[in-house]
Amino acid sequence: MRQDESARRAITIRHPCNAMLDVVLWSERATSFPAEDIHRDGQASPQIVIFVGILLKSFGGMSLSGGSSCKWYINPEVPEAKRLMASAKAVLEPITWVDSAGSSQQKKPAEEKKVSEILNLNPFEC
Repeated sequence: MRQDESARRAITIRHPCNAMLDVVLWSERATSFPAEDIHRDGQASPQIVIFVGILLKSFGGMSLSGGSSCKWYINPEVPEAKRLMASAKAVLEPITWVDSAGSSQQKKPAEEKKVSEILNLNPFEC
């Protein structure tokens, strides 16, 4: 790897409503993310991953970018994650491993919402 290049790992998160969001991890974060473990464990149970310290980017679609300040928590023992886990078990689909090199899927543009509409959204519903 050249000095001006850094490791990169792209992860696509798909909500049961089929909404997708890309998370791109860089450098040490890209190499230390336990994707294989999450994929393996995701065959039998939902995996809840909370990313913190990430940057929202919007260029050709929305994505999250995680550098050195990024951290993640896998299946954290917090009430909100437990509720999400319980609701996800009802619609469990095993995690699929997709080679991103040939990805040609079109993403729909983000919906425009007013703050008042966002405040009324339920993240656990489609």
